[in-house]
Amino acid sequence: MVINMSELGKLSVPDNISFLTSGFLSSTHHFYSNEEGQGDLVLSLAHSVPLYPQRLHIGIGGMQNLDMIAVRRTPYALIVDIDPEIVRFYEDIGKIFEEQDTATKEIFEEKLSREKKYDYKGALESAYSWLQDPDKFDHIRRMFREHRIIAIHQDIRNNDTLNSIADWMQRHDIALDTFYI
Repeated sequence: MVINMSELGKLSVPDNISFLTSGFLSSTHHFYSNEEGQGDLVLSLAHSVPLYPQRLHIGIGGMQNLDMIAVRRTPYALIVDIDPEIVRFYEDIGKIFEEQDTATKEIFEEKLSREKKYDYKGALESAYSWLQDPDKFDHIRRMFREHRIIAIHQDIRNNDTLNSIADWMQRHDIALDTFYI
């Protein structure tokens, strides 16, 4: 994984991480969390003070990661998921923001809802969602436009994957901000 520090950082996938081509067995895709207490988690994250300016969020799954990133104002994010649909979901979000640099929440929701495969209704109903707050929405939009959120199709349970990410973080003096699994 490479960070170009002179541009405030664009993330790219590490050369030493191989992508999965199969192995995902579920037909259920979690574009938003099905967990109880997600709002409490986001609130607790909002009250903790970041200690380092160069921080990375690592997470699996759908838009709940964006809620955490938005409330923490995390500068970089890496989504690692075994489900290729989750990776495509993040890629599609990025494309929407690339195509329209002034995309509003309404434009974003309309474009994403055209993709019938994505069920992110929970994000629209949650008072804690990044979609409900203009400042959080702008932060996430900016991160996607600046390529500071990337998603890779990989199994987080693989020690080689975690070691590669940890090595990259150490080489670039990036601190772990949040780790959501």
